[in-house]
Amino acid sequence: MRRIGVSAAIIALVLITPVLMPFVTGHRLIVVDGGSMSPTFERGDLLVTAAPSGADLEVGRIVVVGEPGSLYSHRVTEVERPAAGDVRARLTGDANTVPDPGWVREADVFAIYQTHLAGIPAAIVRALITL
Repeated sequence: MRRIGVSAAIIALVLITPVLMPFVTGHRLIVVDGGSMSPTFERGDLLVTAAPSGADLEVGRIVVVGEPGSLYSHRVTEVERPAAGDVRARLTGDANTVPDPGWVREADVFAIYQTHLAGIPAAIVRALITL
């Protein structure tokens, strides 16, 4: 009987932690709604992101850009650091063969990818955060 209680507590902790994490740590949860980052992320995956630091545009890093309601995540594939002026970067989705048109600046970065949940765990957390 005690094992069932311990198992239930562990399961509850695993399910509740991602829901409470944004409130405790400042991380944000963002649902992937497109396929441009496949196979790294699939539609429905849940990204765990951190707030931008202002120095996040590094080649290889995955960033979330845009405004709430029109966010997307892509990988930084090129960075320009002019002698005078803002750093700017070109982004590309992992499933895309060409970079995004235009450049992004540090001010365009909404969040920085940390890790993600996929499959059933992502579905469970998505259901919990929409309650």
